[in-house]
Amino acid sequence: MTPIQILRYYYGNDIELATSNNIGEIRESYPGYALRLGNNSDAVRTMQNYLNRIRVNYPLIPLIPNPNGLFGTDTLAAVQTFQRTFNLPADGIIGRATWNRIVQIFVAVTRLAELDSEGLRATIGENPPTAVLTVGSRGQNVLELQFILNYLSVFYPSIPPVIEDGVFGPSLRSAVMDFQRAFGLTPDGVVGPTTWKRLYSVYRGIDENVTVPQPPGGTTPPPYPGTPLRFGSSGLNVRTMQNYLNTIRTVYPSIPQLAVDGDFGSATRDAVIEFQRIFGLTPDGVIGPVTWNAIVERYGLISAGKPTPPVTPPTTAYPGTPLRAGVPKNQTVKQIAY
Repeated sequence: MTPIQILRYYYGNDIELATSNNIGEIRESYPGYALRLGNNSDAVRTMQNYLNRIRVNYPLIPLIPNPNGLFGTDTLAAVQTFQRTFNLPADGIIGRATWNRIVQIFVAVTRLAELDSEGLRATIGENPPTAVLTVGSRGQNVLELQFILNYLSVFYPSIPPVIEDGVFGPSLRSAVMDFQRAFGLTPDGVVGPTTWKRLYSVYRGIDENVTVPQPPGGTTPPPYPGTPLRFGSSGLNVRTMQNYLNTIRTVYPSIPQLAVDGDFGSATRDAVIEFQRIFGLTPDGVIGPVTWNAIVERYGLISAGKPTPPVTPPTTAYPGTPLRAGVPKNQTVKQIAY
């Protein structure tokens, strides 16, 4: 059969083929130049994030601890290992062939074309997991642990943020030990039933007590979608944040004006970083639960005609003991009251 006969056999005789010379350019993601040691760009950051995700399935690829867009020796080692793994010249340079292969493997391991999207990987259930996690553990429970620790690190400076890659390595063990020390547990770096229970308790305590004021008119503010918005995200939630940030910039003009298009590009990331810098949040350009609630809160105040200047976070360190009713007045109490 001819191609048109095959199509009509399966899809009916009313199919026609049309020709056109109005063919648009087929765009590729490759930036047009090779990435190498010393480069600093969004393209490098993209490759760093892709390689960190790929190493979940190919653990020989070394971790890039700080995927900040700077092509350092850690990125060089990861690129060379990737190239050796997939039979490419191990020169540590991300040219077109290496770029396309990284993208291909990233799409394969994250199954972005399927319904179970990568954004559903980190979830918090009703009850803590029963699995005991230690160095060498991998999978969904490790991702959940990393998600919780990253959330808590915003509120507890002694707990460092971790990379959510589903692999329990030495840095994650160190973070677990810091959590255990902070909450009076045995700092053994093992996540068993007692540590899981405490993680859930602290996480839910914060989640229940971080309040978000309603926007004017009593409209319920949009809830945090459950997964962070970051460079490359898209959809209605990104559009909502872009709209809110544009409203906030009417009072804080250093925040860049955004096109409300639902695509989280470099301009949106820059606006988020500026918002975070103004309001004393970690300026990582990622809209996690804390940044989401802060944007919603500020939008609600400005929309209600009650803009307030940003508050400079206190520089005094946590005194080491809780403050409660009956504690004598001192400078720490005064500063917290301020």
